[in-house]
Amino acid sequence: MAEEVERLATLEANIRNIFHQLDELKENVGDLHRLTTAVEKLATQGASTAKAVDKIDKRLEVVERMPWDEARHYRRLIIGAICSGVIGALIGAIMGVVLR
Repeated sequence: MAEEVERLATLEANIRNIFHQLDELKENVGDLHRLTTAVEKLATQGASTAKAVDKIDKRLEVVERMPWDEARHYRRLIIGAICSGVIGALIGAIMGVVLR
C-alpha cells in the first residue's frame, strides 16, 4: 500500500509538472503569434517604404537632371548670341565694303 501511495504521489507530481509545461507552451505559442503578427506588419511597412523610396528616387533623378537641362539651354542661348554677333559683324563689314 505504501508503494501505491508513493507511486500515486509521483504521478500527481508528474501531472502537475506536465500541466506547468503545458501552460508555458501556451504562453510561448501566444508569444509566437504576436511575433508573427509583428513580422507581418514589418514586412508591410518595408514594402511601403520601398515604394516611397522608389518615388523619391525618380523625383531625385528629375531634380539632378534640371541643372544640366538649364545649362544646356543657356549654352544654346550663348552660342546663338555669339553666332548672331559674328554674322552681324560680317554683314556689317560686307555692307561697309559694298556701300563705299
